[in-house]
Amino acid sequence: MAGPAKAKDDLHPAVDLLIERLRAHYPDMSGFTVVAMTGRSRDFLHHLVHSRIGGLLPTILSFDDYKTRRIAESTGRIAVPEDEAFLRFHALRCREEGLSLPPADSQRLLSFLTTIAEFSVSIEELRALDRIGPEQLDRIDCFFATLEAFRACLASQGLFYPPFEAAWFADLAPGEGDFFVGLPLMTPV
Repeated sequence: MAGPAKAKDDLHPAVDLLIERLRAHYPDMSGFTVVAMTGRSRDFLHHLVHSRIGGLLPTILSFDDYKTRRIAESTGRIAVPEDEAFLRFHALRCREEGLSLPPADSQRLLSFLTTIAEFSVSIEELRALDRIGPEQLDRIDCFFATLEAFRACLASQGLFYPPFEAAWFADLAPGEGDFFVGLPLMTPV
């Protein structure tokens, strides 16, 4: 009868392959990084690797945490959590406007800019739309200027807000010891 370290359930073939690849490096797998799609799947993978193999575990991250870590490594800056980013963004807007603004306005604008950044929408793309009039274009220019001012402010302090730095991540290749589970076509062969 096989021990618990070799138990094999009907797991996804990618998980079985990951377990086998890591098992070849038992007991020290600390040089590897395993990337899961979400935090919840990260927890599941961590449990599987811990219960099936044991030893010094690899770093197991959600895809968002992996992106943040890689951006931090490539820029040499520290990621700002969402709550802190909001406070810094609101303070910047209040300084720029020279008056106290409602926090809800800053929250909506930060949310809008985060969505724009997530989908890599550029100011040129928005300007090319037929339905946007001159007044809206002026507002859009102000939004993007605020975005760039916020990025510059954070960068001057050695910080970054991960959603606004997606372009950095897009140019990075996966590392040799990085395994992606649930993210097709990303693990180097």
